Amino acid sequence: MRCGRGTESDMKIMKAKRTGLLILAAVLAVCWIGCNRGNRQEATAPAASSASPTVPEQSPSAKAEPTSVPEPAVTAELAGPDYGDPGSWAYFAEGEDKDADVFLICPLVDTRSERNAYDLNDKLKERFVNALDMEKGIYEDVGRLYSPFYRQMSMNAYRLPESEREMTRTVAYADISAAFRWYLDHENNGRPLILAGFSQGAEMCLELLKEFFGDTPEGSALRERLITVYAIGWRVTEEDTRAYPQIVPAQGEKDLGTVVSFDCEDGSLQETIIIPAGVRTLSVNPLNWRTDGTPADRSLNLGAIMSTGAEPVPGLCGAYIGDRGELVVTDVEAGDYPPGLDLFPTGAYHVYDYLFFFTNLKQNISDRAAAYFEAQRGACLGQLLQDLLTARETPNADDAQRIDADLAAVKAVAEADYPAAKAIADHWRQVYLDPEYTLCCHGKGELAPELDDAGIPDERTHAFVVLGYELQNGEMTDELRGRCEAAAAAARSFPNTILVCSGGATGPNNPDGHTEAGLMKQYLTEVCGIDADRIFTDERALTTAENAVNTFAILKEQGVETMTIVTSSYHQRWGQALYNALAAIYEQQYGYHARLIGNYCFDTEPSVDAFLHDDWFAVYQLGEILNLPGEQMNRFRDVYALLGQ
Repeated sequence: MRCGRGTESDMKIMKAKRTGLLILAAVLAVCWIGCNRGNRQEATAPAASSASPTVPEQSPSAKAEPTSVPEPAVTAELAGPDYGDPGSWAYFAEGEDKDADVFLICPLVDTRSERNAYDLNDKLKERFVNALDMEKGIYEDVGRLYSPFYRQMSMNAYRLPESEREMTRTVAYADISAAFRWYLDHENNGRPLILAGFSQGAEMCLELLKEFFGDTPEGSALRERLITVYAIGWRVTEEDTRAYPQIVPAQGEKDLGTVVSFDCEDGSLQETIIIPAGVRTLSVNPLNWRTDGTPADRSLNLGAIMSTGAEPVPGLCGAYIGDRGELVVTDVEAGDYPPGLDLFPTGAYHVYDYLFFFTNLKQNISDRAAAYFEAQRGACLGQLLQDLLTARETPNADDAQRIDADLAAVKAVAEADYPAAKAIADHWRQVYLDPEYTLCCHGKGELAPELDDAGIPDERTHAFVVLGYELQNGEMTDELRGRCEAAAAAARSFPNTILVCSGGATGPNNPDGHTEAGLMKQYLTEVCGIDADRIFTDERALTTAENAVNTFAILKEQGVETMTIVTSSYHQRWGQALYNALAAIYEQQYGYHARLIGNYCFDTEPSVDAFLHDDWFAVYQLGEILNLPGEQMNRFRDVYALLGQ
């Protein structure tokens, strides 16, 4: 919501405008967001809480130093940095507790060299770190940071003819390529990563995509691990995407493996050094994550940050994508935000690309990382379920090794899901793959002698969980009555235990909304003579997965420690698999431990509604228990629907 005139929010906006003038001096001092942090001498990263640049008190009329530094002779002095030396990195593995890596490439900070930053002295390295500090504040919550020093193109290089400028770009990228190669070989170890850079750093990110992420085995593996590329302050063209299919412009706020790119202007320009005349860049709006010209109101701006220690300024500016693909920034005046460099005309907001949208970008990075890990979680769990199914349908000697590998992958990517995944795999091996596993079926007597050796305690801490079956015309079927008879026999043999009946209002032509659980309780009490006080009901479940979820809440509330599933013979393995998975989840999340003992069945031939006992149903509903993301569930759902026809 936009605040009115005179509010605290407006005061922050006015202060941000004044700060925009001061940033001009800072840009000239360190260049391209290379803003100084006081008189610090050491070339190390600042405290993590400092997310944006301090603006020194200098006159807006300050000029960049005109003196250039002569280039060294073309000798061994031109050798690039040794990236095996941590001193060749502005950030090296900073943030060890993070689950992803950020390979962050510094923007232009060398204002003096004729062509490239051949002399990476301590003063220039400090400029690197100062320039990176603002970007660090956006990425540091998500990733372990790596940022190499490199012989970057100097400001003077951008004034050279194109052929000579290309030579300086080649030198700069040679270092970035070597640094990334060293990082991949020694540090990445299969971790997910983000590529990030601003301006020259953004251009270098795109070059990395071209070289390392193409159609090779390594490139394919890297694309699988790529969360996003933040190439902000540079251009991405249709020609780029045609020549290099791995360059995929972002289309929304959570798409993965894509390139987030934009460069800010005031809407009055026809060309800049970033978006030359006749070029259209493919941008995404960091406020509404649209790629068309749909305007994003300033109310969507979560907060600009213009100086170190400053609070975010929500609603400073809105934005829309212009005809050239430029990000047109609204609600600010060009006079309040000068370009800062004579490479840019008035109206070019290039140096503010990050600052205007700082908080939105920080949130987006977190959102994309979360989306990546959720997708990886779903892929690993989905692969485990698929391999369990394959082992059931076409068993072979490699099954155990493959399932163990799947479990290791789950533990690496989604450790919180590992207990449930392990319980599923162990149970599946026992009841589906072990040829000696047998079902315990009700012998149709008044008691259940078949359970005498099952180790079931005759105590209230044990429950017989009776799973429902679809009603016909609002009435119980013979199969559901058979499950109740089996449950009643068990209840008579263990008179101190409880029963939990589960099943909602199902079946066609059920105008009175009778529920499976309600009719089961009625049958157990009126026909079978079981005390109603022993019977608890869940009258909402419509699937076996819902049976498990709903009854577990009852079991926990009643202090049940052990349970036995009572259902039809074809349904027993499936039901046990779901309850075992949920038992592991409940133990992990709530500290509640309940284990399954034995099994008890109404013996029904699978030919009765044969599609119901297919293993695909077990896999599909295990996916529901594990809360698999949509892509994985859709794959199982399609087969589920096909088998149910």
